[in-house]
Amino acid sequence: MPAKVELPHNNNSRGGYMSQQGTIKRYSLIIKKVEEDFYPNFKQLTEYLHEKGFEVSGRTIQRDIEQLDAEFGLKISYSRQHNGYFIAEEDKIQLEPFMKFMDVFHTAEVLRNSLANSRETLDCIAFDTAERMQGIEFLQPLLQALREKRPVSFNYKTFFEGPPRRHSVHPYLLKEYQNRWYLVACYENAQKLYVFGLDRIAELKISDEQFVPDPKIDPRRKFRDIIGITTETGKMEKVVLSFTPQQGNYVKALPLHHSQKPICDNDKELQVELYLVPNFELEQKILMHGELVKVLKPAWLARNIKKSLQQALEQYT
Repeated sequence: MPAKVELPHNNNSRGGYMSQQGTIKRYSLIIKKVEEDFYPNFKQLTEYLHEKGFEVSGRTIQRDIEQLDAEFGLKISYSRQHNGYFIAEEDKIQLEPFMKFMDVFHTAEVLRNSLANSRETLDCIAFDTAERMQGIEFLQPLLQALREKRPVSFNYKTFFEGPPRRHSVHPYLLKEYQNRWYLVACYENAQKLYVFGLDRIAELKISDEQFVPDPKIDPRRKFRDIIGITTETGKMEKVVLSFTPQQGNYVKALPLHHSQKPICDNDKELQVELYLVPNFELEQKILMHGELVKVLKPAWLARNIKKSLQQALEQYT
């Protein structure tokens, strides 16, 4: 049957929204304090929130820590040895999407607060001039299907095939990349992940049935090891890149991947090391920097980039 979008009952008056807004801000501040300090204790967390304008009780902070795990899968653990809180390495896989969520939330908050002066706000803000996102009308029903573990079916047209084909899949994740949304899903009784751009989906239907997610399928971890959406079966590798000092400042401000770390930073170059599964998007990111970057390791990747640059040069000869 056609997908039905049922939004949660909105009992929020202005006060309800403000309460939710405050809770989200506290979540963000707690995460920031735990990440930036060395095992902050309960007293330090309380004092930090008070400094930021949140006069909350210890019970509220404890509830926030529990809700971060329950609502976002972001587990904050307590170390008796250090008498403080921390996020274990294996739990940090949820940290990046959470912080992205916070960025979107705070941006939406700023824009929402500007609605009273919409004309003046639009005069002060410039959006990307690229075409508006397509397919975002499917975000809500797909999110519903993900939450309720329901199979979905839709027509899908790739960029390189003929007419659209009908697909029936089990949804596992919604992923955003470069201002576009994608559905990550598997076919029934299969473990391989497939990625579908929402802008190429049509006639979406959500099943009345439910499915049991395969515990062996972990798309978050898979995407954590790559750039973008091209899932590869390759192995994790160290990639070393050398940027000019000026371009290095840009790369430090906007890292290529969460694994990026500097290994040499002086007036001649910035060398960074990435640890990931190399894929098409990585090569595109490198090529985007043109003559301002050089691949030092691995050798095969350097050859690939060299070949792409030579082929590009041939277009002009």
